[in-house]
Amino acid sequence: GDPLLPSKADGALVHDLTRLGLAESDAWWVAEEYGKTLEKALAEIRAARKQPDTAGAAGQSSKVTINERGDSVFVALRQKTLKLNRWHFDKLKTAYQAFSKSTDRAADSAERSASPKKDHDAGFASHLFCLLARYSGLQGHGYQAAVDECTFDFLRGALGVKRECFASPLNCHFKKFCSAFPDTDAAFGSCGSFFSFCPEEGSFEANPPFVPEIMSKAVEHMENLLLQSSKPLCFVVFVPAWDEVLAIRRLTQSSWLQSS
Repeated sequence: GDPLLPSKADGALVHDLTRLGLAESDAWWVAEEYGKTLEKALAEIRAARKQPDTAGAAGQSSKVTINERGDSVFVALRQKTLKLNRWHFDKLKTAYQAFSKSTDRAADSAERSASPKKDHDAGFASHLFCLLARYSGLQGHGYQAAVDECTFDFLRGALGVKRECFASPLNCHFKKFCSAFPDTDAAFGSCGSFFSFCPEEGSFEANPPFVPEIMSKAVEHMENLLLQSSKPLCFVVFVPAWDEVLAIRRLTQSSWLQSS
């Protein structure tokens, strides 16, 4: 399914609605109607993708432009302009350049020499606009703990942690990470969803969104990976001290727990 617009009834949404006092049957009705609306929106998006671009014929440019002004950078497509600071812009550009180099190395050398050189600058601008539009459209702050640089440095030095299980190109510390939106994030180093990530060994930092259903799913996935692996595998998990939440209790009572 689409990573942003799920078209199925969402149990997490039902839980939130019942917590606010809505009857469970009414909450499920809302979730199902919401799912139908999202499915309709997805169908319209898919249909729009197949249509020819009429903006050019109407005199509107289809090119993404980047305008750097001091500590601010403005990324624009037609009448939509998105803003980010210089630090994030430089970080994303470096990540994209690393991605471009890795994909070029993976391409067959003969095929690459026979084809025109890729316009990485244009590709970067387009990917950057899509990324910013996606996260701007979420409109809100995520419920996650902020893990500082010193903590990441300690995790890397003491435990060999080199990848994050829940991050984004904007807030990641390591070059490789899992994120919610592989369609917009892969060009900046994302390995895709953590729930599709199945390592057999290594050390990983996991800071899931503080949503009970997501935390439970994360714990279940980690325990399944630990159970299936015969190699050294470690997850350093950051969660709130919500003892009443099932996921937290499952973590603190896990047979895999080494320290808390």
